[in-house]
Amino acid sequence: MVSEEKYRSFMDKLRDAIFVADNKTYLYVNQAAADLLGYESPEEIIDLPSYSVVAPEERKIVKQRTAARARGEDVLNRYELTLLRRDGGRVLTEVNVTRIMYDGKPASLAIHRDITERKKMEEQLRESAENYRDLAESISDIFFAMDKDLRYTYWNKASEKLTGISAKNAIGKSLTEVFPDVKGSKVEQFYLNVLKTKQHQTFINMYRLGEIDFVFELDAYPTKDGLSVFTKDVTERVKMENELRGYMENIENRLEEKTKEMIEAEVMSAAGKVAIMLGHDLWGPIQAIKGNLHLLRKSPKEAEERLKAIDDATDRMGVMVEELRTKIRDTQVAVQAVDLAALAWLCLKETPVPKGVKTQLVVGAGLDSVMLDPLKMRRVLDNLVRNAVEAMPEGGNLAISAERMGSEVVIKVSDTGVGIPEEAMRRLFKPFNTTKSGGLGLGLAYCKMAVEAHGGSITAESKVGEGTTFTVTLPLHPGAQPKNP
Repeated sequence: MVSEEKYRSFMDKLRDAIFVADNKTYLYVNQAAADLLGYESPEEIIDLPSYSVVAPEERKIVKQRTAARARGEDVLNRYELTLLRRDGGRVLTEVNVTRIMYDGKPASLAIHRDITERKKMEEQLRESAENYRDLAESISDIFFAMDKDLRYTYWNKASEKLTGISAKNAIGKSLTEVFPDVKGSKVEQFYLNVLKTKQHQTFINMYRLGEIDFVFELDAYPTKDGLSVFTKDVTERVKMENELRGYMENIENRLEEKTKEMIEAEVMSAAGKVAIMLGHDLWGPIQAIKGNLHLLRKSPKEAEERLKAIDDATDRMGVMVEELRTKIRDTQVAVQAVDLAALAWLCLKETPVPKGVKTQLVVGAGLDSVMLDPLKMRRVLDNLVRNAVEAMPEGGNLAISAERMGSEVVIKVSDTGVGIPEEAMRRLFKPFNTTKSGGLGLGLAYCKMAVEAHGGSITAESKVGEGTTFTVTLPLHPGAQPKNP
């Protein structure tokens, strides 16, 4: 998809490390991720087992969060995670995880930022207040300290630069004196919670400076005198994450739209296939009716015989339509004792055969009471005979034979027609596969289903320019419950 290509291209350019994984492997990583873990290229990480670059002691909780996220549960998406470098070293990252669709399948998108050095510095700052000035002035992030009454005790140059408030005008004043609009806000409550719990906490805060909206990530650490707070401008990162989320939602929406379109197309296609297959199989009885009506007009004396043939053809059509109405597919085979010679003779009699085609029917002994479904087997023979006739536009020989071989009945329908090309033989019984101009390729697909429903098999042998023989093998006495064709 074009959107997904654009999505990958976008991630390739990011400075943050990007990992996309499913439950088995890493599906995508960008160059920044490879650099972070000491690999030369992303390809060295792709296809590694999922979670393999996560520190062993942290894999369990990551797997639990991933499973919960897949179930749609409310789970922590942003947290600290230790990754393993190629050389065995470790790197501490802050990760933001989102559930996405990637290559049409559910996956996890993880955006990692290296915070190893920042964490070392934070540890030093927590240990000793004397380090504030030397360390805090060396970083580009906003850093300030407050006492237990939330009065500023330190304010670095980055804080001055971003806020326009000098250290002189901040130190000694309370949070609400410097920023009156935060009184009673979530930011004030955040600082009070850190003092109360004496635990590190992170908070994302939206703040407007002039005409510009900024997003800050506040990392607050309890100290013996109050709080030390790192404030990182994450406006660009949040913007990037929102863009990624937008790409993901766009992809998911497009996939949903495409899925709906595909379902609708499949429904229409399936309906079309059913209609075509039914029309294909109804053509035989229709031709039988037309042929007998023609003969009836020419010779009214044969009315009883012709009308019976028309009734039989009409009954077959009715059963076909009823099967479609009830299940939109064939019902189970209804076996009964059938005289195979009579069935084959009716097929030849009622199928229009050009004058240039000579027919032959040879049925061996002991086949006057074969257990099969007469309607389905008649449809099989109709299809095979029609195909044979159509393969001989210039005339030829059509032969039907049946014989008993042990516990099986072997039926063969042969022609001396154009034959079937070798490349077409491999897909001969597949739906909509045909070698005939204007053909639909549905007759043989039905033949295969119907014969196999009897517990039998159908094969074909053919030589181009010489002809084709279809062989149907059926059990003489079906033992198992017949299958659905």
